[in-house]
Amino acid sequence: QTKLPPLEKPPTTTVFVGNISERAPDTLIKQMLQRCGNVISWKRVQGVNSKLQTFGFCEFDNPEATLRCIRLLNGYEIAEKKLSVK
Repeated sequence: QTKLPPLEKPPTTTVFVGNISERAPDTLIKQMLQRCGNVISWKRVQGVNSKLQTFGFCEFDNPEATLRCIRLLNGYEIAEKKLSVK
């Protein structure tokens, strides 16, 4: 009986999400990201007085989710601003 080698886990990948409208709730952005794949973490940068900034970083558990996110959400318009996803 031969043992199969353990499957390698794909590397985690991070995507930059910019040009987020100040009117877009953080929960909406996170829900959109989760539709692209399994989100390990989502961090929208906070500025002075804990004000949410117009960009953040999302970590996915595999590269396919990152590519899907870039393909689907880059240029997606929310509250008259187009997301920049890289």
